[in-house]
Amino acid sequence: MVIIADCQDTATNCLENLENCFDPAQYDAMYKVCRCTCSFCPAPETQCQDIDPECVSKAYECDNHRYKPLMCRYCRKTCRLCDDPCSLLP
Repeated sequence: MVIIADCQDTATNCLENLENCFDPAQYDAMYKVCRCTCSFCPAPETQCQDIDPECVSKAYECDNHRYKPLMCRYCRKTCRLCDDPCSLLP
């Protein structure tokens, strides 16, 4: 079992099933039992920051599902996506 702060895997076979982290059909199950291995844990506050200096002016796009991958990558703090498993987004 892998443990990082309060984020942990509850299954013992997460590494063997790592490819399931990226399978939409397996996402819910993997989120429940392999949070750490799949990088579904919230980013520490120090890692939750905006990369784009224009995020505040683009905040209206935070709830637009078409722009979520971009906003998740560049405007995590402004869009309040710090606890979102953005690490799975390309």
